[in-house]
Formats: sequence, C-alpha cells, structure tokens
Amino acid sequence: EDQKVTAIYDYVEERLVKPGEEHWEETKMQAKVTAFTLLTVREHLVWTHLIASNDATREKTIHLPPSHPIRRLLAVFTYRATEVNVEAFDSLVPNTSLLHRSVALTYKAMEKVFDMSYTESIAYQPFPERVEKLNPALKKLAEEGKFPYATDGLAYFEVVKAFVGEWLDKAGDAAVDKQATAV
Repeated sequence: EDQKVTAIYDYVEERLVKPGEEHWEETKMQAKVTAFTLLTVREHLVWTHLIASNDATREKTIHLPPSHPIRRLLAVFTYRATEVNVEAFDSLVPNTSLLHRSVALTYKAMEKVFDMSYTESIAYQPFPERVEKLNPALKKLAEEGKFPYATDGLAYFEVVKAFVGEWLDKAGDAAVDKQATAV
C-alpha cells in the first residue's frame, strides 16, 4: 500500500527475493541496472532518438515541402535531431563507448539489447494502447493513481493530442495536401 518494493524476481536464479533475505542487496542492484539499461538504451536511445526522431526528421524532409504545416510542427521537435542523434550514436553505441562502460554487460550482450530494442520496439504505439496492455497489477496501480508512468503519461498524451489537433485544425486543407503527403 505504501508502494515499497516487497519482492523482486531474480530471473537468472528463478526465485523471488524479499527484503531481508539472502541476496536482497544484489537482487536490488540487478533490478536497478536492468531498469537503467532498458530505459536508457531501449526507450531513450533507440526508440526516441534512433527510431522516432530519425524517422520524423527524414520523412518530413523527404516528403513535405518546407511550408507544409506538419513539417513546420515537426521542425520544432526535430531541431538539430540529426546532429544530436549522430553524436549520441557515436558516443553511446560502439564497443567500449560511454554506455558500454557504464553497464555490466559484455559488448555482445549490449548488441543483443540494441537488437531487441529494434525488434520489439513500440515507439509508434499510441500511449493509451501501451497502458491498456500493462499487466493487471500495474493497471490496478494506475487506476488507483499510484503509477505515474501511466497516469501522467495518459494526461501528457491528451495534451499533445489536443495541441496537434489544434495545429492541424488551424492549418486546414494545407495539412492534408495529397501530393505533399503521398509516400
């Protein structure tokens, strides 16, 4: 009820470890490192920078003229994206990079994390669908207002959706120019 961690499942040892039990401290560290790696590598670096940001930058440049309302909207969110993403890739992805040295994984294991990040990407899944697919325990926490990832994420999704909708409404027919958006 107070949202303290009551147990962590150690997937390597295939056991549930509770506070005060043998290996609790090691299991906590393993969970923290795993969460850090997945959030940093998968969700931030790969999904945000290397997939969504790169795709948005490339597609708006190739398919939309500079004055197109959607390109103008995306420009705000992709300003300098190419430079940022190249720098991120160069400093975080190669063997012995900053990221590789900051996690306790071999580079071969890091490559597996990168590959899994691409193959299992949900970068384009609307946030409400992500929340809907949460396991029942997390959904229950979200419904009780105890899982900010879901509750705040849904609120933010609605803000962005309203903002984009208003932008497109103001753009009118220019936002649905058939020739400019044909792929």
